[in-house]
Amino acid sequence: IHQHISDRLLSHREVLQSLRSFIEVTPDLTDSRFNAFTRSPLQNNPDLHALSFNTFVRDADRAAFEAAMGRQLGRADFQITERSVDGILQRAGKRDTYVPVTLIAPAASNQRAIGFDIASEAIRWDAVSRAMPRESGLAVTAPIRLVQEQRVSVLALAPVRQLGAPGKPLRGFAVAVIRIGQLLDAAILPDQSPGLTVELIDPYAIGETHHLDDSPPSNGIHPPPLQLESKLRFGDREWRLKISADERYQALN
Repeated sequence: IHQHISDRLLSHREVLQSLRSFIEVTPDLTDSRFNAFTRSPLQNNPDLHALSFNTFVRDADRAAFEAAMGRQLGRADFQITERSVDGILQRAGKRDTYVPVTLIAPAASNQRAIGFDIASEAIRWDAVSRAMPRESGLAVTAPIRLVQEQRVSVLALAPVRQLGAPGKPLRGFAVAVIRIGQLLDAAILPDQSPGLTVELIDPYAIGETHHLDDSPPSNGIHPPPLQLESKLRFGDREWRLKISADERYQALN
């Protein structure tokens, strides 16, 4: 099970690194080019909820960015957004930098995410701040719930640089949105047996959610007879994989 999960995460890392490289060598990036490049990876990896490019926007460039996005989308009222305390999308408050979703695929199911500033929320900003100085590798968020749905996911971010420019300044981030619960379902299925429970936990998560799968955490009152734990790394995060077996599994095995 550990190997199956590791293989799925490796596949996602390779997809994201390929996307990062594609964006870096495609300065004139359009919706059609982005969708064409991401179509196959999304079809082959159903646990990838979305792939996006999030532009790094300084406050001085915000008005120009919003105007350009408005023309591109045919929406004169386009603006960079954030969530209110009630979870409603609203115009993002003024700050030094923004990291709005600029291109995303599949577009049809993720329209609400376009323009959302991932730097506006603490868990996402934690990963953005770790990704900004990187030349390579991934920064990964703690478990989150998406703007466009409520399943538990993580974002993996790979910094995109302006190649050829002095100092290779930051253009933004290639981002993969991964449904970990769906990833676990696909990875575990070949070995699934009655009485076998698999949990994936982020022990260092800064938010309320520590479970990466969609199941509720066990209460620990009646621990199973057999339980194995191991560590699992993805990008710059270390997760804990917990596999439990009750009497049904032991009877069948």
